[in-house]
Amino acid sequence: MAEGFRIAGKKMTDSALYPWALASAGRSFLFYAQAQPGSDRRVLSAIATYYSLFHLSMFLAFVCPNFLSETLRKKIAKGVELGEDPSPKVSHRDLVQFLRGCVAHGLSESVVDAVVYAQRLRNFINYGPRVSWTGETIFVNTCEASCRELAQLRDQLDQVFRDALVWACNNGSDDGIWVPVILDQANVFFSKSDQYYGDWCTDAEAALAGSFRASMFAIAQQKVYSEKA
Repeated sequence: MAEGFRIAGKKMTDSALYPWALASAGRSFLFYAQAQPGSDRRVLSAIATYYSLFHLSMFLAFVCPNFLSETLRKKIAKGVELGEDPSPKVSHRDLVQFLRGCVAHGLSESVVDAVVYAQRLRNFINYGPRVSWTGETIFVNTCEASCRELAQLRDQLDQVFRDALVWACNNGSDDGIWVPVILDQANVFFSKSDQYYGDWCTDAEAALAGSFRASMFAIAQQKVYSEKA
């Protein structure tokens, strides 16, 4: 059995990760809202699409720690030992490996594919166009990704979130009970004007993030409280 976590020297059960799962849920819903179509912000939408999925993956790692590799568990344990957010210690590669391990336990491969695909688009936006020297001429590659690909990925987001959260309900700590609890509590990020997202979101983005959170909470609530009753 995997070793538990320690916070301020006190041994904790895996459910002690729920505050960081809550933060990851809030981030994922924020970026989901910012990823939605807008003709004047396709670049930002591509970046937001990636981060919505990155933080969704972090959420899965925190609520389903039984599936963490020893290496990833140690990285998270090192962060939470002092009560700090361990997210900065976790890389994209860490999360993709974690997700691929979860596929063997029923997680849809579409979740992994979406995260990998989103990173490719984000890398193109952040670091493209790529410029290379062939020895005789300079080549500028502006065709590594397209807006059409971004639109296709955004169309998949709702289903990817649903698949990931249903899996978490079935496989999370304490029989998945924390998933609907966290999704319910994440409402505070978008419903109170004095919270962080009140300053950094437009009213429309906060409303969209809040409504999407509510729809995901309803799914998780049904899965945990009704289907498992």
